[in-house]
Amino acid sequence: QSSPEITDALGTTIESDIFGFQGNYNATPADGDADYRFVIRGPNGTANVRFLADYDGGAWNYSTFDVSLPNGETISLAD
Repeated sequence: QSSPEITDALGTTIESDIFGFQGNYNATPADGDADYRFVIRGPNGTANVRFLADYDGGAWNYSTFDVSLPNGETISLAD
């Protein structure tokens, strides 16, 4: 809800759809990865969120954190 582009497209009350949550998580003490997808909803529509991350044994680092809006625009939240 802190992204003006997302609130402009979806409205100001944004919620996640936990029933639409999909993903994979694999981790050992040495390495790992995560790939999650879920839907967020606002009064003006829905959007798809994708989150990819890798674990190097010391910290998780995300490579992708994107929101795909109904108009086809993709906003990166990774910055």
